[in-house]
Amino acid sequence: MEEYAEKNHIPIMKKESLAVLVKKVKENNPKDVLEIGTAIGYSTAHILINSRAKVYTIDIDEERTKEAKRNLDKLGLIKRTVFFSGDVKNILPLAEGSYDFILLDGPKSCYPLLLENALRLLKDGGMLFCDDVKYSEVKEGKIGAKHRSISRNINYFIDILKSDKRLKTEFYGGGDGCAVAVKLSGDIND
Repeated sequence: MEEYAEKNHIPIMKKESLAVLVKKVKENNPKDVLEIGTAIGYSTAHILINSRAKVYTIDIDEERTKEAKRNLDKLGLIKRTVFFSGDVKNILPLAEGSYDFILLDGPKSCYPLLLENALRLLKDGGMLFCDDVKYSEVKEGKIGAKHRSISRNINYFIDILKSDKRLKTEFYGGGDGCAVAVKLSGDIND
């Protein structure tokens, strides 16, 4: 999958964030995982290999979802995966159920917008894993409007994670960076 992603210019989770993801999955042994941003199923596979979880995964790109299905089928992991194809901004508000673990690795500029619905779906004590939180640092040399907008939204998202009293958040450097937030019990946000 790594070779395919590199050859086809498909972004997959960097090794540093992947190591944190695998560690947190092993420590928490989630049963139900919601993944926002399937791509080719790289992080999905790592979650499934390192837990007994069922993964519900969302991606807007149907071709990438097909590739993810092929990859997970080859690994014998497809039976524990449910795929949703479409825009997460439309799907997430309609989603039901509750999850022990949510991986947020979709459209970076939408992280702040997606957070409330992600928290609505996350069980108390559940974990929200957010990839690419160092986007503004990584893309510092890029000055295009798209990168400025994404950087601004990621920085706003980081501020929310730091100040939201419903969450206990840790940040990890390396690669594109990641944040791991645990949802505390009850609604104690002021």
